[in-house]
Amino acid sequence: MRVGSIVATALLGCALWLASPAALASGCYGDLSGADGAWAERIDREPMQSITQLETLLSAATPPGRGGTTTLSRAHLLALLVDAQNRLGNAKAVTATLARAEQALVPADSTALRHRLQLQRIVDLEVAGDFPRAHREYERAAAAVPETVPYYPCVLIDRGYLRYRSGEMADAVGDLARAYDIATAAGAERYRITSGNLLSMIYSVLGFHDDALRLAEDSVRFFRQSGSQFDQAESYFRRGDARFARDDAAGAEADYRRSIDLFEAARSASDVFFSTERLCRVLIKVKREIEARRICGDAERRAAELGMPDMQKLLLARRGEIELQAGHAGVALPLLDRALAPEGGTISARHLGVIYGLRGRARALQGDWRGAFEDTQRDLERVREDSSQWRADQVAVLNGRFTARRKDQDLQRARDEAASQVRLRNFAIVGAALLVLAVVLAALEWRRRQRAEIARQAAEQQLAGLARLAGGVAHEFNNLMTIVRQANGLLARRDAVRLDPQAVTLVAEVERASAAGAQ
Repeated sequence: MRVGSIVATALLGCALWLASPAALASGCYGDLSGADGAWAERIDREPMQSITQLETLLSAATPPGRGGTTTLSRAHLLALLVDAQNRLGNAKAVTATLARAEQALVPADSTALRHRLQLQRIVDLEVAGDFPRAHREYERAAAAVPETVPYYPCVLIDRGYLRYRSGEMADAVGDLARAYDIATAAGAERYRITSGNLLSMIYSVLGFHDDALRLAEDSVRFFRQSGSQFDQAESYFRRGDARFARDDAAGAEADYRRSIDLFEAARSASDVFFSTERLCRVLIKVKREIEARRICGDAERRAAELGMPDMQKLLLARRGEIELQAGHAGVALPLLDRALAPEGGTISARHLGVIYGLRGRARALQGDWRGAFEDTQRDLERVREDSSQWRADQVAVLNGRFTARRKDQDLQRARDEAASQVRLRNFAIVGAALLVLAVVLAALEWRRRQRAEIARQAAEQQLAGLARLAGGVAHEFNNLMTIVRQANGLLARRDAVRLDPQAVTLVAEVERASAAGAQ
């Protein structure tokens, strides 16, 4: 039972390493460099109609860019045709069109278009199954692209995906997180979400489930309003992965079924396959064998139609797992033998380990204990290696995220210091201006006060002179009033005056007037 638990856990983790819908940045280069104009939206909305229109332009008598119906060069039109074919998942047509596009390049074509075609051709190697070569060539080609070009996030997205496929988790996260930040700063929301989708996929593998689901939810919200069936389908696909990694099988199933419907509406055959394969995996987990047989068989048929032998082998293993769940070890064993056969498609060592574990269970149920022991040993060895690598990848990614945050903090501090220095300089300039103004105002105020002081002193001197004059006049006037009053008093005492009523009245009037004058 313990072996079965280990194998089931390994299969769950391993499944997330499968190839995924075409999330690579096929249309990104033209969008971010502003070269494609209205074609980008047209291809997203109506890829089939766009293919027809582009092929009509390419077959016109007058070559494109030479007085014809479009100003785009022939190579540029072919690059747009590649984007439309990618949308429909037509891998063979993409390969052929890329070859035509590179042959159609002329000296007048831009460096951006040359980068676009070169890098898309390398990514096409991965789609065709030659992943090691794609990884090597992309690393070399990406190093030649300047980081200053507007479409550099496209390079980071593609390289991040290829690094993820090669197991370089920390480097992949570094590329995708950087693309996410650049796209965010540039307001390129579509490519912020694209890089976030791929980060969500890696975080699901490494056990950062909350981060994975947050990014996937962000993608669903964004593309739900976009009107693009393809982008909506991919966002549901990514959220299905995030939910499945959190053991939310019901939520994952709903998302995968929704993505199948949308990919079918968008006519993207290869992406319908990937969503169907994911749904097959969910049905196996919840042990709905009858439905799982039908869905997994449909996925295997689609893999054959699309020319994907490695996926055919993996789906043979899935069918073997279904039969093991149903207790049919005799039916499961030949399916697993075919999946492990050297002929046909080549699958990764990680997947091989899972399949050996499944075959070990089948052999044990058949009584082949020696074979069961050998297969189980191979699976356990792979589990130990994966566990060690998984922990190392987790540590590397966490360290990378910590380093990135620290760099961001250092950069923010540098920005804050620079802003502080600018503010200090501005304060110094303003302070100097205010100081000059204060000096001028102080000088004007000093002169005003000086003039006021001089005026005040002059007024005080005038008032002092007037006071002295008034005092002198008052003193002299009072002396005169004293004489008048003394004389009036002497008159009042005379009999002639006292006996004359009119004289008495006059003397009294003189007394009152002289008293008032003295006062």
